[in-house]
Amino acid sequence: MLITRIVQTCTLRRATTTTYLYRHFANTNSYNSDPFGDAEAAREESMEQEANNGNKTVKLDQHKYEDYKGQEYYKTMQTEQAIQGMQTEIRHLYANNEYEQALMMAAELVERCEVHFGKSHPVTASSYNNMAVMHKVLGQFEESREKYHQALRVYDEIVGKKHLSYAAALHNLGILEKDQARIDTERNAMDRMALLESAIEQLNSALEIRKESLGEAHPDTISSRTNLGSAIAAQVLQGGGSKGNLPKQSAFTKRRWKVAETHLRTALRHSMENKSEEEDAIEMDSSLEGLPKIRTLSAARMAQNLAVFLKSRAEQLASSKTKSAEVDIGEMLAESRSLYEAALTVRMGLLGAEHPDTISSKFSLAELVAFLGDEEDANKMRQEIVDLLGQADGEEEAKRK
Repeated sequence: MLITRIVQTCTLRRATTTTYLYRHFANTNSYNSDPFGDAEAAREESMEQEANNGNKTVKLDQHKYEDYKGQEYYKTMQTEQAIQGMQTEIRHLYANNEYEQALMMAAELVERCEVHFGKSHPVTASSYNNMAVMHKVLGQFEESREKYHQALRVYDEIVGKKHLSYAAALHNLGILEKDQARIDTERNAMDRMALLESAIEQLNSALEIRKESLGEAHPDTISSRTNLGSAIAAQVLQGGGSKGNLPKQSAFTKRRWKVAETHLRTALRHSMENKSEEEDAIEMDSSLEGLPKIRTLSAARMAQNLAVFLKSRAEQLASSKTKSAEVDIGEMLAESRSLYEAALTVRMGLLGAEHPDTISSKFSLAELVAFLGDEEDANKMRQEIVDLLGQADGEEEAKRK
């Protein structure tokens, strides 16, 4: 089957099925784009702590003190430049899917940060966070969770639970648990429900902090909101099942669906209104006529999330004994399709056909088209994916020769 061939091809390209294709809800990239943080601020904070602790160097006469501080400053800057270089290399390895090498370097970086800054320092907490990311992409969920909790403990100690750094770690932990509930096949249904419940709690807390500090329309707030919506929807699907002849839905289940949909629609609306990505917006052309006004990658991600929700909700309703006059399954599927098509158009234009997010949108659209009964058109899109990935593999092999 074409689906099997797509999965096999993606696996050969060092990508998992869940990363490329079966993402029930598109994941926000949790890798910290600037994990080192503000090096100068971190250095100054270390110096302030040193002086406040009554370090004997402050008792030296002015000239000797200045000489000493000059030498110490130079050593500090050398160390921090080395740490920044490691962070840059980790990002490079991560971007090229060299996760094992990135993890080894991240572990070395943690040791350096603990020696240079101490364990109770924001830069060290950031290094824990990034090591957690590497464990996560390698499927090492427990190790990832441990590092996220280490980061949370440090942030709680030095900046408190209302700080944005604490919110970022909560957000990442919530995404870990949401993804683990979907990916980790060794977990039973009860364990997956517990993971989703925890994910909802973490993401909701992160959302509240970010709303208060950044406002509703900030990209970080939008990211927490869309992930919270997808986690709630996943919990409803997990609790009620997504296939087969389902029992009549309870009022509670309907309310949870509504809450999830509200979060996802709100995230999409704010991302469409957000002007910060205008330089990366796709230009208007005839291919976008009749589609939602989605122009940026952020909005495309939110559209993808809502599209998957609508398709999953429609499938669940179609399989349920509940027939509601309030819900038009056909309209739901039509909206899902238009959102998929808009996300695909934006990603194709801004990322290119070979990008994993573009492939994810095309595959999701193909699955929806197949669900609507057009297997021929769905297979055509699946074949395009297989051909594209095969071509990319050939080009990579030619480069190596």
